[in-house]
Amino acid sequence: MVLLRRIFALGQRARLDREIEAELREHMQMCIDDHLAAGRSREEAEREARLRFGSPGVTRERVAQEDAALGLDSLWRDLRFAVRGFAKTPAFPWGHTYLP
Repeated sequence: MVLLRRIFALGQRARLDREIEAELREHMQMCIDDHLAAGRSREEAEREARLRFGSPGVTRERVAQEDAALGLDSLWRDLRFAVRGFAKTPAFPWGHTYLP
């Protein structure tokens, strides 16, 4: 199911970028709110949030790269699971219960 979702998501990169950007804005706003609650000025709070999260463009790219890496890792684990399943099946010549 996850693999199919990732395959369909390949053509929806713009939607994924918008979701990442919205989530990043939410996290930055929460950080700003925390600093404001601690008594800092709006300018200081925004500066601290920018320092904590860094450049929005770089952060978006990093999140996208990590998502791609997780997808490849998931694909690799799925393939290993399938090969192990086939190896245990007697219908395949490399199965452990195969008798010629």
